Amino acid sequence: MTYNVRITDSSDDAGTTNWVIKNPAALQRNIDNDPAYATWMYDITDIEGNIALVAPLTGGQYYDIEVEITIRQQVEAGIHVVYLQVAEEADGEEDPRYFDLPLTIEVDEEVVPGNLIVEQKSQAERVRAGQTVPFEYRIDNLNNVEVDVVISVKAPDGWDATLDDGEIISFTLDSFSSRDFTMQITAPEKLKSGEMVEFEMTVTPTNYQECTANLCYIQKPTFEFKTENSGVLNSIMSEIEDPEPTTLVLFFSVLALAGLGLYRRGQNKVKAQMFAAMVEPQAIDAAAEDEVDADIIEEEDEEEVLDDLDLELIDIESTED
Repeated sequence: MTYNVRITDSSDDAGTTNWVIKNPAALQRNIDNDPAYATWMYDITDIEGNIALVAPLTGGQYYDIEVEITIRQQVEAGIHVVYLQVAEEADGEEDPRYFDLPLTIEVDEEVVPGNLIVEQKSQAERVRAGQTVPFEYRIDNLNNVEVDVVISVKAPDGWDATLDDGEIISFTLDSFSSRDFTMQITAPEKLKSGEMVEFEMTVTPTNYQECTANLCYIQKPTFEFKTENSGVLNSIMSEIEDPEPTTLVLFFSVLALAGLGLYRRGQNKVKAQMFAAMVEPQAIDAAAEDEVDADIIEEEDEEEVLDDLDLELIDIESTED
């Protein structure tokens, strides 16, 4: 914002008086009112655009200057007054004359969606089955007005969460201020290890509850925690009750391998039977042939024996003759 200022020497002095133009950032009066005023930018120039430091004037003369003020960030909404001082150059004999010109700045209220920032202060840690763990949080109001805030939390199924030992918390945040609070989470008795669980907070500025597709002041930050199970039995039971997709894939893979093994075993048995069926007739034929050969040999032996007997009988009969 820019101010056009005219400095007039209304005295009756015939001589020239040097009037020193002091930068508002260095004026103690401004610093005492608000130290932030010393951080603002003040550009003071004459009508030709040159930096104006001194206005040499005689009685009745004037000197025009332009004062441009650049406000820094985080300025509270409302009326702000800074002073531009013009002082007589001191000659060491008398106290110099001076006057302070008030420059009024009005800062409009500005509430921006997303300017209520919730951050986790506590270090992240794993949560075990049945365990209750507190986590510290901080909410910052980056708006230039005070805001009434209500915060609630939504926990996953089977979990519990409280805010400062209650379901919701509400308080007033001054402009550019912050406040700490605690969220306690309680895990269920049965828990799978390595799972990520998400908690959703709802931060509602009570005076700005508008929420449309284009503009929404209600914020819903989320925070995740990793689980850790204690005990092998607990892990197995949790996995059986609520198996992970990878566990299901492993289970069905084992079933498929087992089925394949049984199938191959059955196929091998069938092949063995077929092979046995193909081999047995040959074995029977061979056995039958062996039996036939044995019978022939026995018959031949019998014939030989009979022949021997016949010869012997012949010999006996010839002897009787």
